[in-house]
Amino acid sequence: MLADLAAKPFSAEGFVYEPKLDGIRVIAYIRKGKAILKSRRGLDITHKYPRLVKSLERYKAELILDGEVVALDTKGRPSFQLLQQRSGLSDGRQVHNAETNVPIIYYVFDILYWGKSDLTSLPLKKRRQILEKTIKASNNIRLVDTLNCDGIQAFKTCVSHGLEGIMAKRSDSTYQSGRRTSDWLKVKATQSAEFIICGYTKGTGARAATFGALILGYYGKDNKLHYAGNVGTGFNDQLLKQLMSLFKPLKVKDNPFGQELKSSANIQLLNPTLVAEIKYAEWTADKKLRVPVFMYLREDIEKKQTGPRPIITVAKAKRAGKSPKPKAATKSKQSDLLSQIDNKDDSLILEVEGSDISFSHLNKVLWPEPKKSPITKRDYLHYLIAVAPYLLPHLKDRPLTLIRFPNGVNGPRFFQKHWDQKLPEYLETVSSYSESDDSNHDYLLCNNLPTLLWLAQIADLELHTSHCRIDAKPDASRLSKTFTGSVENIDKSLLNYPDFIVFDLDPYIYSGKELKGEEPALSKRDLKDL
Repeated sequence: MLADLAAKPFSAEGFVYEPKLDGIRVIAYIRKGKAILKSRRGLDITHKYPRLVKSLERYKAELILDGEVVALDTKGRPSFQLLQQRSGLSDGRQVHNAETNVPIIYYVFDILYWGKSDLTSLPLKKRRQILEKTIKASNNIRLVDTLNCDGIQAFKTCVSHGLEGIMAKRSDSTYQSGRRTSDWLKVKATQSAEFIICGYTKGTGARAATFGALILGYYGKDNKLHYAGNVGTGFNDQLLKQLMSLFKPLKVKDNPFGQELKSSANIQLLNPTLVAEIKYAEWTADKKLRVPVFMYLREDIEKKQTGPRPIITVAKAKRAGKSPKPKAATKSKQSDLLSQIDNKDDSLILEVEGSDISFSHLNKVLWPEPKKSPITKRDYLHYLIAVAPYLLPHLKDRPLTLIRFPNGVNGPRFFQKHWDQKLPEYLETVSSYSESDDSNHDYLLCNNLPTLLWLAQIADLELHTSHCRIDAKPDASRLSKTFTGSVENIDKSLLNYPDFIVFDLDPYIYSGKELKGEEPALSKRDLKDL
């Protein structure tokens, strides 16, 4: 079950509040004394956390738990940077050493199955009662606390302790697997600070005439300039040109960072005078920005005042009252996205359901129409945003095959069935066996709006879905969810259980002149009659 993003902190009747932990979402399956851990994308990550698995296997009942794997820093706060170091290991000896050096904790916040009972249809408050009776805290397994205060106070308390924010959940909500819903809401603190622009990396492709990313710095307590990382998002074409005009008189050859940043032919250093406001997800242990986004220049900030600090805007609390209806919220988001793309910028970044997506070449023509206005990538994006509420339910949980047209429908196209490259965090996949090369591959699942719009960015103009779903509901619980390893496993699984039919009616008529085995020709007359 996935959470929507709240615009600001709030309090409302019927909600409970939990701390938001900066970790990796993990579902734990416990059956017959064996535990399996799976990531949000469905990947088996059991081998990465052997001590946690051993602790979970002490439970004898059949259980499915939902929670967050977290690594804590020396101050006891969740550190995503530490967790990345830990979760990126695959070698057995490295994992063994990391168990001691970077211990992890599984914070459990929900229970989906217990004994022989599916609990997902129960309200959250009832599931919580069962969870508290079932799971006992240990060195590496803990329950996420329910904060016994209103939403505003819960948010303030969590942020003051260095956490991302809170989760707000309806106490009567059922567990809706795979759905992003306003029954669960993320309430995040916005972190931003001022940094000095000390240079830029030279641009390529669409940015060849401007820059790729800005090189950022700040003054530390030692009054020296320190390197804070690069920022390459948050710019439109107009802003890129404006900044380049400001940079011309500031070009220098001397490196203001000393040994912290090595000079190269790809870097143009600047006199460190301009200050910019930067939004970011985290200030890491090695003093670098994680997921930075350029916001604007700050002429009112002294260079010596630069550096990271949290900025939190807390709205007035609504002490009671009904929450907005989901449909109204959807329309509001849809309207906001449409208004953001209605411009002439060739590139932009949209925040969609809490994820930043970069779009480029928005003015590229995908469907040339000699007698009408040509249809651009921006038009295609506009269309997908408008039809998403109707289209996404038909795409959900169906493995997807892509046909991409990078230069429009009149240009070359290519077929993409498997996806082995690194993918955005919001994009879900399922691993399935391929008979063509006798191996398993990841197939995309278009289960949310960010994924649908990302498909537009990569010019996937044909959305070919499987006629089968990987969700067993409502009538296929008897079938296997093992899609890997062999054709036999596919045949016994949900991916051999279609619930969708396509009737393909083509206006092709046999003339009698075709050679044996040839397809009939297109009959324009019959097509016109249709």
